[in-house]
Amino acid sequence: MPARYQDRSPWRQIDEWWLAVEVSGRDSRVYDRDFKREAYLRLGVQEVWRVDLQDRRIYVSRPREPAEIAYAVRLVWHPVAMPEPLVLDARVVFGTSGETPVDSE
Repeated sequence: MPARYQDRSPWRQIDEWWLAVEVSGRDSRVYDRDFKREAYLRLGVQEVWRVDLQDRRIYVSRPREPAEIAYAVRLVWHPVAMPEPLVLDARVVFGTSGETPVDSE
């Protein structure tokens, strides 16, 4: 939640969203990709992550960008208002740190 809101702010008062994260399993991946992603972006969410458990990838979508970007190794998220970036090792998330990465991102 953006810093200008207090921890106990009612959700209805929040009008700024930085990130939405969906965890997609076998039964929800198409719905999460084809419907929820677009719904979040239309709401004004600045970045949507779809964590695909089957592909072992984190797919990132942003407004006005045509497609998801897949990350299998390292993902850096740094909104302007955050002093430090969040660096996420996708291999740790998926428990694949000993495997050879398929891509470099």
